[in-house]
Amino acid sequence: MNYAMKWVLYLFFAGFFLLSAGAPYAKAGEKVLVYYFRDITGDERYTELMYSIPQYIYSQLNRSSDKNSYVLIDRGGLDIIRENNGADLWSRNVLINVGKKGNIDKILFGSFYIQNKKPVLIVKAFYFKSGVILDVNDDEELGKIFDSVERMDVGLLSARELQKGEKVYDPPLIRYINGVEVRSATVLHTCGGTFYPLGKWSELYPPGILGEISIAFFPQINVFPIGLGFDSNYIIMRRRTDTGFIESDVTVVTVGATIHYFIKMRRLVDGIFLHVSFGAGYSSLFINSESWSSVDPYIKAGVYTALPFLKTGRLTFRCGLFSIDYKERPIDALYTALGIMIY
Repeated sequence: MNYAMKWVLYLFFAGFFLLSAGAPYAKAGEKVLVYYFRDITGDERYTELMYSIPQYIYSQLNRSSDKNSYVLIDRGGLDIIRENNGADLWSRNVLINVGKKGNIDKILFGSFYIQNKKPVLIVKAFYFKSGVILDVNDDEELGKIFDSVERMDVGLLSARELQKGEKVYDPPLIRYINGVEVRSATVLHTCGGTFYPLGKWSELYPPGILGEISIAFFPQINVFPIGLGFDSNYIIMRRRTDTGFIESDVTVVTVGATIHYFIKMRRLVDGIFLHVSFGAGYSSLFINSESWSSVDPYIKAGVYTALPFLKTGRLTFRCGLFSIDYKERPIDALYTALGIMIY
């Protein structure tokens, strides 16, 4: 694998973590839902703590910060747990539906057990846009609040009541639990744009033309937003005699596998896709009347945005890096493209 290929992979995975994990937990202007904490003690005496813990955390967050809009989940979920101890209020699909209906940016939730008559918390945050779940026990802002909860006696904590003026959110949890909707999607995408060679190739050839067609299947796009598929690229670079060089053409056709990661957005942008593809390319170099051909590995990575267009269509803009391990001189390039996506 050449140096440029390594950079393609590095940039893809760096972009993946930056866009999906996001910034620190507390980001100004976000709407954060404080959700139930799962009781992992196996003792029904502590069921009330599933709601008392988020109640207390919510009240402390409202006092300590004005950067975010905090909302407390309604206590109705406790009734569901008491009637059906196996009900899963914390599945990714339930969290997605809860966040979607309430226009929530992040959901703060977790689990607890009891030690020396005091709760021990395991706290997580669900980032709605990316679907990523991260541990936040060590968050600087939240850590002091978690510590104060863990110092409280479980009897005092369970006796806490809802305070006046606290905002409560009551989503239809029963419907989300009983009617789990796992949606699959097949994404067909075609685009065309400009291929910008780098390094020595940029001295020999002006920007060329790139075309692509790809298909990817997301088995659970609203639960696990990773899709697998195939793509094919067509690249043409041409050099004419008026450039001071001998007339020459380079044509490359590639076929490969592709991995997509979908980050759901709101409002004007439907979503952001991160993608990486790799496979083999057939290259033909024409100089005057002579030609040389080669089959070489390639790798491509990039990001593209999808804007709503008609009912099932999307307009896309994409950019990224392309590297073809062509003989002794790899073809490295940047590319931009406009396209249409259907899914």
